[in-house]
Amino acid sequence: MYCAECSRCGQRTLLEDEAIVQNPPGPAEGPAEAQVAPRLRCDMCGSRNVKLKHFDSRYEALSYTLQKKG
Repeated sequence: MYCAECSRCGQRTLLEDEAIVQNPPGPAEGPAEAQVAPRLRCDMCGSRNVKLKHFDSRYEALSYTLQKKG
């Protein structure tokens, strides 16, 4: 489970794993290419400065999303 957080407005959104990892990196690709995040946009302000955070549990992701930033 992933959470996307906008650095501009602070909006946090839950994302399913399939939405982020559409094509997992193959063994021929280097480590730099394997860590490139997809270009996401914020739902509220449209900013492309979005950070991804991975969670092992849906409950942890939901808790993080519902917390207020600041």
